[in-house]
Amino acid sequence: MSVAVPSGTPWAFVRLTAWSMIIVGAVSVCMSLGTAFLALAVFRAEVIEALREAPELAGMPEWLWLALSNLLILSVVLLWASVLTALAGWGLLRRQTWALWFSIIMFWLGALSNLLGIWLHVVFLNNFRTSAPGMPEWITQLMQANYWSAQISGAVFGLVFAVGFGWTAWKLGTAAVRAEFSRPMT
Repeated sequence: MSVAVPSGTPWAFVRLTAWSMIIVGAVSVCMSLGTAFLALAVFRAEVIEALREAPELAGMPEWLWLALSNLLILSVVLLWASVLTALAGWGLLRRQTWALWFSIIMFWLGALSNLLGIWLHVVFLNNFRTSAPGMPEWITQLMQANYWSAQISGAVFGLVFAVGFGWTAWKLGTAAVRAEFSRPMT
C-alpha cells in the first residue's frame, strides 16, 4: 500500500529513510549469513589454533584473534541488527510509532558508535602496526606505506557517517515528521 503524499513533505524523507533501512538490512542479512557460514565451515577452533601456531601470523594482534575466534557470535549479532533494521524500515512505511522511535534510537546509537569507531580504528591500526615486527616483511612494508592514509580515511569516513546518522536521527525526531505518524494512511 502506498501513501500519496507530495514529495516535498516530511513523509518523503521518512519513506526514503525507510527504504534505505530495508535495503541495507536485507544486504546485511546476506552478509551475516555468509559470515556465519565462514565461521562454521572455515574458522573452526582447530583452524584458529593452527593459524595461531603459524610463524607468519605470530605478530597478529590479540583483538584480531578474538574476532576470528568469535566470528559466529559476531555474525549472529549482525544478523539480529540487520533484521531489526529492516523491520524498523518496514514499520516506518506502515507509519508505526514504535518504528519511528526505534529508528531514532538506532540512528543516535549509530552516530555514537561511529565516533567510537574512529577511536577504535586509530587504536587497532596502531596496534597492528606495532605488532608488525612478527609479521612477514611484505605486510610490514604495506602497513608502513599506507598507515596514515588508512588512519585519515578511517577518521573521515567515521565522521561522515556519525554526522549523517546524527542528522537522520534529529530529522526523524522533528515535529513535522512526528506529525506524519499521526495521519491516517491513504
